[in-house]
Amino acid sequence: SVGSKLEAWFYIGDFKTASSIVVTEAPIDALSFYALHHEPGQLVLAAGFNHVPEKVLSLAKSHGLDIFCALDNDKGGEEGHQHLLKTYKENPFQSSEPKRLLPKLKDWSEDIMLIK
Repeated sequence: SVGSKLEAWFYIGDFKTASSIVVTEAPIDALSFYALHHEPGQLVLAAGFNHVPEKVLSLAKSHGLDIFCALDNDKGGEEGHQHLLKTYKENPFQSSEPKRLLPKLKDWSEDIMLIK
C-alpha cells in the first residue's frame, strides 16, 4: 500500500504478493522509481541511507525475493552496492548476484523531473 512503513522504512507494494524488492535511498526516490519503472510484483522500499539494511536482506531471503539495488548514482550509492555484493558473496540471499539499477542523473527524484 502507498505510504506504508516497515520497521521505519517507507515502501510501496505488498510483501504478500512481491517477487522482488527494489531498494532506494529516500522516500521521494521510491515514489519516483515507482512512477518511472514499476513492474508488477515489485515492492519499492526506501532504506533511508545508502545501503540495504540486514533486516531487508533476511526478509528477502525468507520470502524468496530478489533484491535490486537502486541507490543513488554517486559514490555513496556505489559503496552501498559494493557492500550488498560483498554480503551476497559471504551469505547468498538470492539465486543470483543483486543487480544495480542506476538513475540517469543523481537519483530517481531528479530523473522524474526529466519528464515533460
